[in-house]
Amino acid sequence: MGQNDLMAWRVGPWNKGKGTGNRLDSQVNVPKTRRTYCKKCGKHQPHKVTQYKKGKDSLYAQGKRRYDRKQSGYGGQPKPIFRKKAKTTKKIVLRLECVEPNCRSKRMLAIKRCKHFELGGDKKRKVCAERDCG
Repeated sequence: MGQNDLMAWRVGPWNKGKGTGNRLDSQVNVPKTRRTYCKKCGKHQPHKVTQYKKGKDSLYAQGKRRYDRKQSGYGGQPKPIFRKKAKTTKKIVLRLECVEPNCRSKRMLAIKRCKHFELGGDKKRKVCAERDCG
């Protein structure tokens, strides 16, 4: 494979248009409420939407206790530290909570990867020329 072949491979159809219209570059704006199906109620209900966050790691989990014991004292780093991260984004997970007072059931909904995520931001307005809006 020659130098020209490598260049042609790097600039393939999958690399076209980086930064313009690429789905990872666009800002994702999700409304704070959504009408969707609730399994507990058995019908579509309004749901409150929040972004899922990982809980704080417990200091008393077996793996953490074992790791801390292994780390203590002399002897350097006992376990490998991962340094070859492949992804630049995380998948966004929405936490949907039914607003029905007797239900309040919660479920998770994963959406696609994005670099910028916004919850309940301003909607984009269509900008038009004066003669078109008339």
